Amino acid sequence: MEHVLNSPELLLMIFECLEKDKGSLAVGLRVSRTGFTYGIGFLWISPTCDTLAKVRAASRQICAEQVQDLIFQRNDWRYYDDLKNLAFKRLRKVTVNSYGRSNENSLNLQYLQPSWEELAYNGSKLDPVVLKHLQLLCPRLRKISLPASGLKLTSKAVVIFLQNSSLVEHVEFDEPVCDKLFTCLSSRENLRCLKSGRLIHHDSITKVSGLVSTPIRAIENLSIRISSDSMSNLVDMLQSTPLRILRLEVEFADHLHNHPQLTVLSRLVHLQEMELCVCGSVRMIKNEFKPIQQLTNLRSLSIKPDGDYPEIDEFTDMDLDNLLSNLSRLENFQFSFIAEELSMQAAAIISDQCPHIQRCQVGLTWTANILQSTPLFPQIEEFCVAAFLAKRSAIEIHG
Repeated sequence: MEHVLNSPELLLMIFECLEKDKGSLAVGLRVSRTGFTYGIGFLWISPTCDTLAKVRAASRQICAEQVQDLIFQRNDWRYYDDLKNLAFKRLRKVTVNSYGRSNENSLNLQYLQPSWEELAYNGSKLDPVVLKHLQLLCPRLRKISLPASGLKLTSKAVVIFLQNSSLVEHVEFDEPVCDKLFTCLSSRENLRCLKSGRLIHHDSITKVSGLVSTPIRAIENLSIRISSDSMSNLVDMLQSTPLRILRLEVEFADHLHNHPQLTVLSRLVHLQEMELCVCGSVRMIKNEFKPIQQLTNLRSLSIKPDGDYPEIDEFTDMDLDNLLSNLSRLENFQFSFIAEELSMQAAAIISDQCPHIQRCQVGLTWTANILQSTPLFPQIEEFCVAAFLAKRSAIEIHG
């Protein structure tokens, strides 16, 4: 029996179950020498720098060899003297969250290991030389996230990095997207995820359509900001891709009531998650979102404005019923526009049309029938109603 309990396969299964329960995991390490050998790796997969620095110097290297995920917060560089001689042989992911002075935000080459697969560098002035070292020292790198990485990093530096890092398939950044960078990204045959907070101009999308035969052919997750006149070209690019998750911020330059650009969304029939953020001082009308009815595979749908709640004309309970009539698979639903004719009856409509809803956020007009005898949302985990009175003072109800 003792032999069975100490078998590596069983111990690994036990420690995997205890991975998030650090207290029980620490107790399990003391059961036997074999338990310690196989459990130490789980305990030190993702320690804080503070925790690692507090380990006795003689044991620190043993722990460092198990680390796979290392996160540097703003003040963690003070531990550098304690960590500088350690070898992180299994390190796969490094995250730097630092918004301080630039001389505190350098990423020491010590941490650039061949085992690296992910880098997230947030809020710092990343030196382009780091990208050069990444492509030389980290051949397994697959994901890079560079939001708010400072003025030192240019589109040209990112292009050169991508051209020399063939395995990168997940790119996040907030730098300006020039034509050359967007062309470089679109021509990558293995790009599965692209997230950018900067506007990708209409001209850039048009040029890519002409230069690349099958742009972003492997894309599965796309989060970008575009102008409304780019919608048709973008959807043309996406139709033949395995895209499952789409988050679009769409800038509307006019104040017209009709925005036919949104109708092309109905062609993306394989989408499972969609977030549509409407940017600009526009007043939407109820038929604008009708094409979404055809996206029958959606599990998550979010339709929201950029900023304060804008109004949508004449959107009634019946219109919501029609919108959701083919979306029975929805698990998450957010509709954040002010619809004066949308009553509390909409809650019953959502519950009836989308029986699998777990999270729901919707703006309604307050009526007396908020409490109903019929049970709603059998699987709900989070429900948020912004209920508007005559003067539109908001009442938040959380359940």
